[in-house]
Amino acid sequence: FTRDRLGSIWAQAEADNGDEVAAVLHPDNGRWVLGVIVLALLLMLSVHAQTVGRDLLQSAGGGLGDLLTRLQSNLTLADVRISILWSFIVSMFLLIGYFLAGGLWGNRATLQGYGLGVLLFIVLVQTSAGWYAAVFNAESPTESWDSPTTHRPYHLLRETLDDLMLRETSGFPYLPITVLRDRSVGLDEDGLLGWLLKDQPVQFVDAIEEARAAPLVIASASLTDSTTQSPDLGGSYVGQSFVLSRTWASTSLMGMDVLPWWMQRQTRIQPVPHQTVTLWVRQDVFESVPVTPLTSQAVGR
Repeated sequence: FTRDRLGSIWAQAEADNGDEVAAVLHPDNGRWVLGVIVLALLLMLSVHAQTVGRDLLQSAGGGLGDLLTRLQSNLTLADVRISILWSFIVSMFLLIGYFLAGGLWGNRATLQGYGLGVLLFIVLVQTSAGWYAAVFNAESPTESWDSPTTHRPYHLLRETLDDLMLRETSGFPYLPITVLRDRSVGLDEDGLLGWLLKDQPVQFVDAIEEARAAPLVIASASLTDSTTQSPDLGGSYVGQSFVLSRTWASTSLMGMDVLPWWMQRQTRIQPVPHQTVTLWVRQDVFESVPVTPLTSQAVGR
């Protein structure tokens, strides 16, 4: 690094004499200039790589050969071809620019500038990824942190129960809820539904006979083939399904599908429901008829 030291001394002497160009050539300033340039090039490369990654999901197998085959057809948009070209150009800028900067500022300042640019890029990317994982993709099971994850209908079920309580009992938790326990899908006191109903008058039962004539019944969606067909609850009920959680398997990634998944969490195989329940509301409660004790004998009549 003797040559770098001599160049630094010369640039400093010229800068002291009023030469503004020499001030830019000083290694102390050059590393920051390089850092900004490298950061800009990496951002450009990531944007075009995301475009190429999205097109990979449209290929048959997700491999490089499938991408080349797709490029030779008329199925690929012009934007994808342009992004591939720009990705190559930006990569060459990063490679050739290193040797050009090394001749201008020296090896030490060049390495420091590239390292600074990569560090700034990682900080920006990881901050953005953390924000998306915690906010926008908080309910997405494609995040590597947790799967399965709760879905929007999980909160919608609680809002529906609160609306029923507000309408029927002025907001007080006086309307009993009966849950048909199904441990095979995690439908019990220790599962998601148990936590959702922790402050509600809930009773978990093992047999459907124990849930007959109850105002509100929650059961696994697998109990019936369709939400329009009420199970044998001893009366007329109205049902609505809610997807409590969804899951996604990383083994569904094919070939280079890891590229769009890593950058944008876009996948070829979409998340699937993991735990689905159906809320059954007795007909008189649904129609806001005053709630009266309903026994099996009354229902039979």
